Amino acid sequence: MSSQLKSWSVWHRGRHITNAVEYRAPDLVIKTSEYFAGHMDGPRITDDGIQPLIAGLRIRGANFDDLAAIGFRPFISTRLVIREGYLGSSGVSGIEDEIEGFISRSSSDPTGSAGRANKSTSLEIALSYYRRSVNGKEKVLLIPGEGVRRINGIDTLNIVSLMVYLSSVPGGIDGIDFRSLTLSDLIGEGF
Repeated sequence: MSSQLKSWSVWHRGRHITNAVEYRAPDLVIKTSEYFAGHMDGPRITDDGIQPLIAGLRIRGANFDDLAAIGFRPFISTRLVIREGYLGSSGVSGIEDEIEGFISRSSSDPTGSAGRANKSTSLEIALSYYRRSVNGKEKVLLIPGEGVRRINGIDTLNIVSLMVYLSSVPGGIDGIDFRSLTLSDLIGEGF
């Protein structure tokens, strides 16, 4: 079942960015490390967090006013919504990415005598928030600074916290008084 991209758009605070010509979603890469204890036959690969989330956006003919409108200012975070519409054999589907972060890099195409109409500015956005929805249903939510990694509605990092908590309770699950359990018992005092 193949589907074709029919249209896409970029939005900032309800304003359509009409001159956006390219969007690159962040690469989702889990960093790994090896855990090796004395009783183990070989190392175990463990989840060591995610790599920095960097999204890309290319804007044709961007000038400083265009960039300032979407948050190209020092220490200012910007939030963008990217919507994509696909048409396939099963009908129409939509993907929506919501990103927030600061523009960490800007590079312009070289200026020359040919192709001036296609000159553009490429932006890299260092993300502090990333959310992908497919047909209105959340598939991925990543908020690295807050320890949130939700995949298909399941916060995988909190499951790990719960497993660590359960393993530390004498008697396992039988030793837990669920009536007096608080959220900080599961995720720690820092949240």
